[in-house]
Amino acid sequence: MRLIWFSGVCGAIVVVLLVLGERTLPLFGGDRDLAARSYKTLFTLLISSIAAGLIPTVFGLVARFGRNRLAETNAPFRLVRRFLPVLEIAGPWLAGAIALSGVVMAAYIWMNA
Repeated sequence: MRLIWFSGVCGAIVVVLLVLGERTLPLFGGDRDLAARSYKTLFTLLISSIAAGLIPTVFGLVARFGRNRLAETNAPFRLVRRFLPVLEIAGPWLAGAIALSGVVMAAYIWMNA
């Protein structure tokens, strides 16, 4: 649940920054290039944080829904029963990979923008 709130806060920050737009230019001393580079880097970090925060939650919900569905129908699919715990394990790992790739992408943007 905390990850959903974290993703919501990051999304709200993105919306606020989009609304503010060029009104924040004086914070950068009027330098448009620095402002553009900073905003590109910040948006990359925030959007990767949103994705990294939502993925474990979505995977966990899919696993819970699948487990409840299997209990209701008494499905004989052994593969499905083995796959559900993988979702709960893969969610945090995938979130970490997305967060790490967001940091790498933001560093690349900062250096080359």
